[in-house]
Amino acid sequence: MSFGENLQFYRKKENITQEQLAEIDELRSRRKKTEERKNRLIGTWCAGIMIGATIIYVVAGLLCNLWDSAWVVYVVGALLCGLASVIISGMDGSSGEL
Repeated sequence: MSFGENLQFYRKKENITQEQLAEIDELRSRRKKTEERKNRLIGTWCAGIMIGATIIYVVAGLLCNLWDSAWVVYVVGALLCGLASVIISGMDGSSGEL
């Protein structure tokens, strides 16, 4: 079965018009772009957080000789990345349907 036949079968099965199908496709396209933008934002924040954690680790190690206990900044950084991800993911308020 070709793509066109599949599309016709889907339209008949769901009882929708070509215009409605185009609208659904447009909504999905917008949501995909929004997801990609959100993922880039999360990646940017997490990269900044972990670079900051590395800077703190190196400074604490060099200035205060805390190499053995300063590793905790990476745990805190990971938790902050998780928090940033939850906050950014929840910013649009959508239910995630469609």
